[in-house]
Amino acid sequence: MKKWLLVWSLFMVLGGCWWEEITLSSNADDVFYVEHDGASMRVQVRGNTLSKTFLIIIHGGPGASSFKYMTSKMEEIVHPQTAVVYFDQRNAGGSQGNNNVDYSDLEQYALDLEDVISVLKSRYGEDVRLFLLSKSFGGMVGCQYMTAPNRPDPAIKGWIFANATHHYPLNDSLSHAMMLRIGREYITNGVNTGKWLDIVDYCESVAPPFSFDESLKINLLARRAQTIVLDVTALSENPIWENLLSEHIPLTGYYLGRTNSLRRKFNRVLHDAGFREELQNVTTPVLVCTARYDFLCPSGLADDFFARVSSQDKQYLMFEHSAHNFEEQDAYYQAFVKFIQEH
Repeated sequence: MKKWLLVWSLFMVLGGCWWEEITLSSNADDVFYVEHDGASMRVQVRGNTLSKTFLIIIHGGPGASSFKYMTSKMEEIVHPQTAVVYFDQRNAGGSQGNNNVDYSDLEQYALDLEDVISVLKSRYGEDVRLFLLSKSFGGMVGCQYMTAPNRPDPAIKGWIFANATHHYPLNDSLSHAMMLRIGREYITNGVNTGKWLDIVDYCESVAPPFSFDESLKINLLARRAQTIVLDVTALSENPIWENLLSEHIPLTGYYLGRTNSLRRKFNRVLHDAGFREELQNVTTPVLVCTARYDFLCPSGLADDFFARVSSQDKQYLMFEHSAHNFEEQDAYYQAFVKFIQEH
């Protein structure tokens, strides 16, 4: 009998089998993977799971990572109040799987989110209260999930739409117009003239509707523009590098997710994608956050989104000294916590 116990113990150790920890505490840190349609998606749950309230991050990209949101201010302000679900989408961040070439469309990403929600309820209880945080491209995933028949899950108590997009052609037009307007102002005032001239010259050479390659160029210039406005202080911390060892961030996988050819193929599919009429199906409470100097997802997107959702309970916040990356960390995260506590 002892021999069989020894053999079984060795099998368990060498085979790498273990029980996953499910932590109900004020300072949880659980990591698990959700398997779905060829992808093994990394999920890290940090913060106050005792609250039975979970904020699910639907990150940007496609191909970015939820690791980017694991800042010291997130830990200081949000984690004590609620659990934060750092969910990496397929082909992104710490997620794995090499059978994804046929699974790159918004409905697949919505189904993945649906699966993550099911796993959270299974692990932490059917009585959990869930909130979605859509950022950038995550707005498209959120729209696909929230506007479809038989969704959202009743456990979804609110949706935070922060510096996000819901319509790519509108997004391109607004980014283009914003770079022209602000760029000309800076050039007239003789501020960062050389940098703005390159941006304005290109924007003056193209007009909507934009081709796919023009759209990519506009996105690239928008990223550049947000770094040269004077009223925004860039974040001083880089969660990817600063948490590299402590959180076992797979750096190679993260950068491959941002640069692989599949991402370009998916972006081509997304080029004409959008949700406008569909937003009338949204009745869940929403918090819409936008930034004055967000060139990637300009405030006009937030205006359009806010006007179109049918939610009776909806709030709109403008952050006057931010660009795309939640630069006013205290104000953003306090707004998120307040919205969650109110619902």
